[in-house]
Amino acid sequence: MLRRLLPRLSRFARICTLAIAICTSVISVSASPANATTSSAATPSVTTVSARMVLDCVHLTSKARAYAVSHHYCGGATSKSHMSPYTIVSGACGSSRISIIHYPTVAQALILWGFDSTQGNVIFRNLTISWNNSTPGGARGSFGDTGPMLSTRWRNQRVVNSGAGTIFAALDGWILLWWGGTCAILHPVAHT
Repeated sequence: MLRRLLPRLSRFARICTLAIAICTSVISVSASPANATTSSAATPSVTTVSARMVLDCVHLTSKARAYAVSHHYCGGATSKSHMSPYTIVSGACGSSRISIIHYPTVAQALILWGFDSTQGNVIFRNLTISWNNSTPGGARGSFGDTGPMLSTRWRNQRVVNSGAGTIFAALDGWILLWWGGTCAILHPVAHT
């Protein structure tokens, strides 16, 4: 089954990349100063940011579109004689989140990320976590979290050698639902 999905996943990944770029320019998600934690050299700082995930109602197979319309995830026909156009539309799909805990005394940061699907089990995830130290010449990196799964919820974490300074972490990617729908993650960004 996964072999049949790979060409579709590749095509959707290109579409998702464009959609994420557009969404990133429209939606700016950041921690508010009232909720941000300032840190001394000995105290780790923690920031968590959440963002919506959206369902791609355009690039569905006919079977997945029928499922999405019957469950009111996407719009459908307005009458028997008139079909509504399928333009770029999105439906609620759940939420994603990223957190960062910076330990400046050991020059490391713990990055935690995940998502919750409201449209059923996820069978495949394709996530990218990017991070950087905003200090001039500071460390930076990215890594993937990709693979099959069967759950509505995903959590993961990784320690990175970030150095001291202000650390940013961002989550990008998409998920594939059991019934064929795909959801884009709307780029949450956390910083210390």
